[in-house]
Amino acid sequence: MTSDLKNSTNWPSLRREGIAAIGLLMLICLLVWPSMRVPLVLDDWDHVAYVSMFSSWRDCFGVDAYALFRPIKNVVYYGLRDLPIFQWHAINLSVYLAATLSVYLLMRRLLGSWVWAFCIALLWSTSPTQVSTAVWMAAVNLSLAVVLTCACLYFHDLSGENPRQSRSRMIGLAALSALFLLMAETSYETAICVPGLCVLMDALKKRAVFSRNSIIRYAVLGSVTLAYLAIRSHFGSTYSLQARNAAFAPDIQNWQLVLSAPWFLWKHFSMWFMPLGRLEFLSSYLWGVSASPLELAAAWIWLAVLLGTIFLTWRRMPWVAFGFLWFLISSFPSSNFIPIRSGPIADYYLVFPGIGLAVALAGFARALLGWMKRNSSDQDSHRPLIAGAILFLVGFWRLLCIPMFWLQTSLWNRPLDLYLSVDLTRPAQFHAQSLA
Repeated sequence: MTSDLKNSTNWPSLRREGIAAIGLLMLICLLVWPSMRVPLVLDDWDHVAYVSMFSSWRDCFGVDAYALFRPIKNVVYYGLRDLPIFQWHAINLSVYLAATLSVYLLMRRLLGSWVWAFCIALLWSTSPTQVSTAVWMAAVNLSLAVVLTCACLYFHDLSGENPRQSRSRMIGLAALSALFLLMAETSYETAICVPGLCVLMDALKKRAVFSRNSIIRYAVLGSVTLAYLAIRSHFGSTYSLQARNAAFAPDIQNWQLVLSAPWFLWKHFSMWFMPLGRLEFLSSYLWGVSASPLELAAAWIWLAVLLGTIFLTWRRMPWVAFGFLWFLISSFPSSNFIPIRSGPIADYYLVFPGIGLAVALAGFARALLGWMKRNSSDQDSHRPLIAGAILFLVGFWRLLCIPMFWLQTSLWNRPLDLYLSVDLTRPAQFHAQSLA
């Protein structure tokens, strides 16, 4: 797994890698540029009004405008409140670029190939589902959480790299991992899934997840998460089964949310793989209207198929299984399997899960290449033709997502069209309709 990295230590390879990384960042800047003067939108106004009441920086360390414990988000808005709008977007874009680099560096380490790491970063950062995060200042904490999460996972991987490393080094790396985890969680709640991702990452690298050192590292991360939840509760921001969300009908029951949870997962999964006509960020959900009983049943079947795919591919195509598991683990906090009334559906809920889907797609392409090469010398074999055709179609389809990203970015300059585009994705989008 590390052979590609060893080969990349020579100057020509490093130069190619650097050119590719810079090219990706320039592409993102080009795609986001149409939105650099978009005025404040929706949540932005609430956050600006909220932080304007602060008397000092110390007031940032509490709940945000929506009573969520996101002190880092308060810090961002408090620091930017008097800046011109272009500088707001420039800072948001800079954080998004840092998130892209963080995903690249983490995957480069985990998968041992800068080429595949670049493909994953490209797939993730240019997906049309990322537009809200790259454009909307209210989502800057998501990009920042990705940076901090990647740092947490990176140092966690280092702490378990060598069982014979000194205890002081392991403790130091584990402490850094825990620190970045706490910062990620105070930026965005979905980061509570990170301890699970750490276990998954160790399993991918075939480490002993039940060894003494591993259990200690997991316990530290788990303790940090429990401490974060306790602090969050102290400030009055808690998850509650009785919570209310304007995106849901007021009379929706908890059991209805649980039954709908696989459908919410499916909508996010299909939005990432087939974004045309599915992008939404102001979603609404009415029981029995937004999804039929047949659609809900089909979503449970799809989830069972996805779990079966993970089981069958873990040994032969580990990147695919790893990516799908990453998607499920990082989707869980907002999935409503525990009916906390999160969501229901939004492109920015794919910021974390989308990394896993990009890994799964790259793993599928890698497996196809391997299958094609095994009998490439056999003139009677149709493998190269079949695999090549599939790879071409997949690559062409994902390349089409890049101009779609640009079109979606441009849509943010026309709020009415933006809200109407959400209204057209599926029935009963009352939230978007009220804004339009």
